[in-house]
Amino acid sequence: MCQLSNALYQVALDAGCEIIERHPHSRIVPGSAAADQRDATVAWNYIDLRFRAKQPLQLHVRLTADELRVALSSDRPDNHGGVGAESFSSQSSPPNTLPIYSDHACESCGQVSCFRADGHLTHLSNNSRKAFLLDVAWPEFGRYVGANHSLEDVLAIPMDGGRWNRRQYAWPTQGFARVHTAQLSTLKRSLKSRRLAAQGASRQRALLRASCDLAAALARCLDEQTDEVCVSQNLLPFLWESGVLGGRRLSVFCTQLPLRDLQAVLDCASQIHPESNTLGDFRADDWLVEAEAEALRHAHQVITPHCQIAALFPGKSRLLDWEVPKPSFERPAMRKSEPPAILFPCATLGRKGAYELREALRGMNVLLLLGGPILEDQRFWQGFNVEVVTPAQMQRATIVVQPSIVESQPRALLKALASGIPVIATESCGLPPMEGLHLVALMGISSLRSAILKLL
Repeated sequence: MCQLSNALYQVALDAGCEIIERHPHSRIVPGSAAADQRDATVAWNYIDLRFRAKQPLQLHVRLTADELRVALSSDRPDNHGGVGAESFSSQSSPPNTLPIYSDHACESCGQVSCFRADGHLTHLSNNSRKAFLLDVAWPEFGRYVGANHSLEDVLAIPMDGGRWNRRQYAWPTQGFARVHTAQLSTLKRSLKSRRLAAQGASRQRALLRASCDLAAALARCLDEQTDEVCVSQNLLPFLWESGVLGGRRLSVFCTQLPLRDLQAVLDCASQIHPESNTLGDFRADDWLVEAEAEALRHAHQVITPHCQIAALFPGKSRLLDWEVPKPSFERPAMRKSEPPAILFPCATLGRKGAYELREALRGMNVLLLLGGPILEDQRFWQGFNVEVVTPAQMQRATIVVQPSIVESQPRALLKALASGIPVIATESCGLPPMEGLHLVALMGISSLRSAILKLL
C-alpha cells in the first residue's frame, strides 16, 4: 500500500496535478521516496491522498511479478508539454530498476523493530506455492505437470478425469497439496456443447463463454501464498482481465496461435478465398484479443509442443516433444489396378488447406480419402473420386496430405508418421523435422502439387 500511494503521488506531481491532501510517512525507510519528500501515506479512514487533475486523465495500475507500475495518461499535452507521467514501484525511474521484492520492500527493509515484522513476513515468504489452472489435457502438458510440481502446489482442473474416466481431463493428480475441480461448470459446458453446431460463430462465442465461466471457477483456488501460476491458454485472457494473475509469475500452456496472429492468418486466407463459409465466420472481441496479448507479453514462460507457436516467443518459449503414438497397423501392398489413395485426415475446412488441396489434385487419377465431414460446401469435392473413412482405415492411404493454414493438434499426422506413411504438411502444423515429413509452402498450390506427384 505504501508503494502504491507513493507511486500515485509521484505521477500526480509529474502530471502537474493540484495536490489537495497529502500526508508523509512517519518513518523513513532507507531508499524510499520519503527520503526526498515525494511520498504519501494513507490510513483508512482518516488519512487520505487527494489530488485534482487540470485535464481529463486516465489512471493505469498494473502489478506484475517484478514491479508495480502506476501511470497517468492523456490524449492531449499537459502544461508541462508531455502527455502524462508514470512511476515504477515507489519512485520515478526506468522500468526494472526497482523490483517489488528489493531492499525497498517490507520483507527486507531492515526495520526489524516494526510490529509488522513479528514473524508474519517470514511466514509468507517461506510458504509460497504454484497453482496449475488447466482445462483439456494434452499428453505433452501432462508430462510437464507431472515433472514440474511439488507437494505444496495446487492443481485446478475441470474434473478428475482419471476418477471419472474422462480422458480429456486426465491430468496427473498425485503429489499435490490440493486438487480443486469445477465439475458444475464443466457439466454445463458439456451439455451446451452437444447442442452446438459443428462450425460457426455461435459455437465459438459459446465456447468462449464456457472458458470464462471455467476460469472464474478455477481461480477460487488462488490465495495470497500463490506466487506462480501455470494457465491453459483458453483461460488466460479471462484470468488476466479479472486481475487475479497480477503480481504472480506466469507460465502459459499454448495450444493455438495467439488470437491476434490467428485472426491475421484467417483474414489473409479469407481474402484469397472469399467464397469460404468458414474462414471469416468469427472474430473475437478486441478486448479479448488485447487481454491475451498483454498477458502473453508479461508471461515468464510459454510452454508448447507446437514449433510455429514457440517461434513467436524467442527467449521465453519452452518447446516440448510431441507424443508420438505407437504404430497401429501395417500398410498393405497397393494393387496396381487401384489408383493411389491420398488421405486428407480432417474435416473439409478452409483453414485445414482444403482449397489448396483441391486445386493441387485437379487432373490427378487418385482416390481422396476424407477423415472428416465436408463443412465448406457439400459440393466442394464435386468431380473428385472421394470416400469418407474412419481413423481405422488410415492404412489404405498411400500418402497423408494436410496443407493447413491453421492447425493446433497434428495428432493424425503423428499417427501416420509412426506407421510409416509419408506426410505432406505446412509449418502451421507445428511439427519439427521428422523422417517421412515433407513440408510445403503455406497456401502454395504449385509446391503442394509437386510434392504429391513426387511421392506418388
